Amino acid sequence: RRRRRRRRPRSGSRSRSRKRDRGRGALSNQSQASFSSSMMLIACLASVAFLPGIWKQEAHLGQLNSAHTRQQSAVLFRKPAELHPHTPAARRLEAILERCEEGPAPDYRPTLWAKNRFANLGLYMFKVEADRALRRGPFIKWQSISPDLDIAWSDCDDTQALPSDAPLLLILHTLTGTAASAQWLVRAATQRGWRTCVLVRRGHARTLASPSFNLLGDVDDAKEQVRHAKTAYPDAQLTAMVGLSAGSGLLVSYLGQEGDRAEVDAACAVCPAYDVAQAFTRLKDEFPLTDRFLLNDVKRKFVKSNEEILRDFSPAAFDRCIQARTLHEFFGAHAPFALRNPNAKAEDYFTICNPMAYYHGLRVPLFILSSCDDMVCHKRQIRDDLAKVTPGVALLRTQEGSHLAFNEGVFGQRSYVIRSIFNFLNAALHTETELGSHRTMVQRKAPWKSRDSQD
Repeated sequence: RRRRRRRRPRSGSRSRSRKRDRGRGALSNQSQASFSSSMMLIACLASVAFLPGIWKQEAHLGQLNSAHTRQQSAVLFRKPAELHPHTPAARRLEAILERCEEGPAPDYRPTLWAKNRFANLGLYMFKVEADRALRRGPFIKWQSISPDLDIAWSDCDDTQALPSDAPLLLILHTLTGTAASAQWLVRAATQRGWRTCVLVRRGHARTLASPSFNLLGDVDDAKEQVRHAKTAYPDAQLTAMVGLSAGSGLLVSYLGQEGDRAEVDAACAVCPAYDVAQAFTRLKDEFPLTDRFLLNDVKRKFVKSNEEILRDFSPAAFDRCIQARTLHEFFGAHAPFALRNPNAKAEDYFTICNPMAYYHGLRVPLFILSSCDDMVCHKRQIRDDLAKVTPGVALLRTQEGSHLAFNEGVFGQRSYVIRSIFNFLNAALHTETELGSHRTMVQRKAPWKSRDSQD
């Protein structure tokens, strides 16, 4: 009877109770979500607060390591000047390395959360794009040398305040880069008192006016650009050149072919590919996404945007460039456009445009920075022997750094590239007043030569 007397709740009261339960559940879910978000915020703030302490602790532990372990972060290779006492480049390089404020091989400690090669590169690319989007670039004055060649000068307020004898820095950009992609390096150089310009290669700033482009750049074009830059500022107390990635190949080719005639006093090459005939042969197998990205980028920038003028020059070469399946194949396919000969073959290109064919002619102190985890310029291509046998060449090899990235600092806000190359270039600038310019040294008759002639 008691069971019968119990009444079931009405539908309205049942729905109200369900809404009340749902409301309680929603409130509990909201409170849980707010609590979790609050905890995440607290965790983030705590991690940010403790990261400097962790960084200092890691630095302290690194100092306690053995000398062999410390050397693994950055190892310097060079041939002692004592073995080449009569070579001006070797003596000048030794004097520069002795005057480096951070030593000849500054220690590199990558950002903890971006030590991976792809994370390091991704952070670098984000910083470059953010720098271009959030800041007005210092490239205001463009100097046109020919319909296809340009020089992009830094023309900000800091540059205009520089004296006429301020040191001059010439930058050779990346494979598909432009003056804007080197903006981070231009700004760093300007802040350090350098007058800076970017030597823009054919097809990088605008479409081609003639059917000629070279992924590694043309030495004759570089000579013309350097001559115009030196003419604009003849009183510069020092002229330096920095090559980034593919720009390093043009740097070595220019310095090697010019020899003593090179209008440069010191040079830096960052992440070079060394032997381009072998550098990208296995990139497709080991890093297919990187190879595909670079291949599509060069096709879009040079071939597809200049289809009419390139087809008229060599239809077969144009088709081979479009059909190239790897970056290595594209290097060989664009030989007719690079050498300005419709009958040129891939073997001709790798023979004429390979920087390793000209390094014997280097007469300028050269600083090279390479990373063992570089996916574009692989560690198997790093030529340690190049620095060991060539006077005037110093190679700094790091374990991490990726390709051009070399981020450092808790948030990756600093660059080891900037720190290391200006450690070298500022030392070269300081030795200028003591040893004189490179061109004066090679033109002055050395006393040991006169003694040999008397004997």
